Amino acid sequence: MTGSLFANAQIDNTFSFIDAEGNVIEDGTTIKRTNIENDTFYGPVIHSGLSVKKNVEGSVYARVDYTIKEMTEGTAYQICFVNCKSPNLEAGSYTSAVSPMMGDTEPFMDEWILDANYNPFGDNPVANVKPGSLMTITYTVKKLADANDTSDGIAGPSITVEFTNEDVTSISGTVSEDNGSIVAYYSLDGRKLTAPKKGVNIIKYANGKTEKKL
Repeated sequence: MTGSLFANAQIDNTFSFIDAEGNVIEDGTTIKRTNIENDTFYGPVIHSGLSVKKNVEGSVYARVDYTIKEMTEGTAYQICFVNCKSPNLEAGSYTSAVSPMMGDTEPFMDEWILDANYNPFGDNPVANVKPGSLMTITYTVKKLADANDTSDGIAGPSITVEFTNEDVTSISGTVSEDNGSIVAYYSLDGRKLTAPKKGVNIIKYANGKTEKKL
């Protein structure tokens, strides 16, 4: 008998993962994230800087399915793809909200929170960060029929991100202002705004970084 009984599985190419510079991250790639930043509400965090890019014309629906393979106890992960999800406190499989992908890209706006118990409103807020903390996540972007589709969807590329707190001494009490220009404002539930509103807004900068500000 010649040939193979099974053809190699093909992924759907409706969407791609891209980094903060717009570079496509190919299916099966593993990348590392170690840059610690200070968030107004969550304290020390590490962002993935990832977005989903649409490769077709028109409106199509995307969801990011992700599996946290390992995560240091006392840390947490939150993704705000379209809408913010409650922080994940342990390893497991989860899904983002569904995006109609009206624009060309949709940012993750995520963060690995290095101290899940950090309280910014205390008298002396200090983060309890464990040196050597780590988290590994595999993401798969799925194409869905519509916003109410709860099926497994059609699988696109999958990538893995290894978040690591390599040096606790690198944590700064202030946020660097070298972020580039502001490219978008979002509400806390992930809705894109035409301008900042009263209260807390999520700000996205040209370098891919996001932060929450009053």
